[in-house]
Amino acid sequence: MNSICNSLDRFFTIGLPVCMAGDFNAILSISEKFGGNQHWDRQNQIFHNFVFRNGLIDLGFKGPAFTWTNKRYTSTPIFERLDRVLVTPSWIHLYSRAVVLHLPRIYSDHAGILLKWDGSINVGKTFKIEHHWLKDADFLNLCTRSWQACETEDFSVNLMNLTKNIKQWAKGRENPQGKLKRIEEQLITLQSRHPAIQDLNVEQALLRDYYNTEELVNIYWRQRAKQKWILEGDQNTRYFHTQATNRFRKNTISHIKLPNGAISGDDKKVRETIVNFFKDLYCSHEKIAIDEINTWFDSIPSELGHTIPLNEHLNLIEPPDELEIKSVLFQMAPESAPGPDGYTAKFVQHMWPIIKFQLIPQIRKCFNDKVIPPQWLNFSVTLIPKIPDPLQPGQGEKYLGVRLIQPPNYNFGSTQLITDKFNNKLGGWKAHTLSFAGRLVLIKSTLQSLPVYFFSTFLYPKHFLAEKRNSPVSEVFDHENHHWNIQKLKSFLPADAISQILISQTPRIPQISPLCGRCGQTPETPLHAFFDCTFSVATWHVANLPLSILPDTTIPEIISFHQKKFSQRLVALFYNILYCLWNSRNTVLFQKKKENPAHTVFLATILTQNCFRNLLSESKHFQITAHDRIILTDGS
Repeated sequence: MNSICNSLDRFFTIGLPVCMAGDFNAILSISEKFGGNQHWDRQNQIFHNFVFRNGLIDLGFKGPAFTWTNKRYTSTPIFERLDRVLVTPSWIHLYSRAVVLHLPRIYSDHAGILLKWDGSINVGKTFKIEHHWLKDADFLNLCTRSWQACETEDFSVNLMNLTKNIKQWAKGRENPQGKLKRIEEQLITLQSRHPAIQDLNVEQALLRDYYNTEELVNIYWRQRAKQKWILEGDQNTRYFHTQATNRFRKNTISHIKLPNGAISGDDKKVRETIVNFFKDLYCSHEKIAIDEINTWFDSIPSELGHTIPLNEHLNLIEPPDELEIKSVLFQMAPESAPGPDGYTAKFVQHMWPIIKFQLIPQIRKCFNDKVIPPQWLNFSVTLIPKIPDPLQPGQGEKYLGVRLIQPPNYNFGSTQLITDKFNNKLGGWKAHTLSFAGRLVLIKSTLQSLPVYFFSTFLYPKHFLAEKRNSPVSEVFDHENHHWNIQKLKSFLPADAISQILISQTPRIPQISPLCGRCGQTPETPLHAFFDCTFSVATWHVANLPLSILPDTTIPEIISFHQKKFSQRLVALFYNILYCLWNSRNTVLFQKKKENPAHTVFLATILTQNCFRNLLSESKHFQITAHDRIILTDGS
């Protein structure tokens, strides 16, 4: 397997669209195998690394989940998905509607796979707000005039009129991709002329127009990629384009299992099956009488109570105010899919100063009248779990518990869900289309988005980060010291920019020598750091404090000794010198700066004077209490 994968690598170095199909005799996930030994062997690891390093995309499948079986149906049957189609992102751009069908196994232990172009899906174009329109001053002026021209206060009516005007405005407008291509042709024509007759002013104007249009193209694909982990400003159009194309392909339902069990690819039958399923799902077949509901409420024990306190009741039914409504709307993801009306959360947020005067009263009216407008019912969101390669509509559920009794062949099956999440979100093609900084952001976002449930239930598996199959994380994680390897940033940043980034280049858990950071000869203990080190001895000498009479025990005992033998001012100076010694120690150790004993005593004296001045001016009373202990933090 290793030699085969190495020989195939050369096909992906030329940058052309590549499609590979056949029996790879390996799986990409434990979920692609049923029965038999569940161990992740070396052959699967080699195949996984091959797919990742070349940025290949698995086209998925329609039909049975497994393509191979050992045909031992009466003893120990094993099923695996060994046959698949792998393509490059550039191939997906050319054939975004390619579909892989798993054919039935008849004469062989392998199922045939059929790669076909599915052009039967014909969805009518619906109205949808394009986010790049928000960069157009004409569009914003149109929305403002249209909204202010409406005489009614009904938000839905105003929205319908606005939609009509936007559709009329958008007719015949050039899309950003077409405009970008037109500007490129104009630049080629202009730059093909002799330099003596070239109009540089026209060229500069075209270049400015090109840069602005390029930003609109980036916004166009960002809206379709729906990546929430990337902040505004990222200009990776190639990544957004690939993500949007791949997302469209995965969301396309080309085949479905009919109620009679047959699999059909007819577009009309696919639509009818899905619509009928959800009509039946949300229609009640049983009518519950009001008397039955009242009887059920009467059966509740009286000690439990039937009502809530009046003040809580009033708080629950109180309509939301403007601040609460705005907070909810602005917490919505701007790039989320629009509703049936075609308007996204980003449009509402952008036009909030204009539309809020009709929207807020409409929302409060719903709370006061206890009635939702009929046209708003179309906007209700139904959360339907996404299932890869579904055969039929259904309410699939994933087991979220942790097994109390592990199977005999347990290795890392219980944490496989976490591994799958990483592999799905950090796919090989993303590593090829994202910059190193983009991969760092994606890895951090993926780590933070893992369900808290897993980490509150079992310990984080160390092998998960240590295994080579998780190379996206291993790329920036130091497994020996268990911290993020920020030094990797130097591989893509210029030397003069490294000092400007707001990232500490010191490891989160620094490996500090047990020796004293100043003298480097004696192990650093609390007594040595504060009293025995040459710098500390010099500091106490400059401060003219007698250390020869101090007990050679612990710091708490030394503090107690000072409180009994010396005045309050000397005790305060003693405390502040300890504090300044600790600060100077950290400055030398972490910032590599030299400190002066005289300067340390000067800072301690200033602190003591300020302390007495403030306390005496406020309460005319000063008292020092000994600390129970002083802890030296060595980074461990």
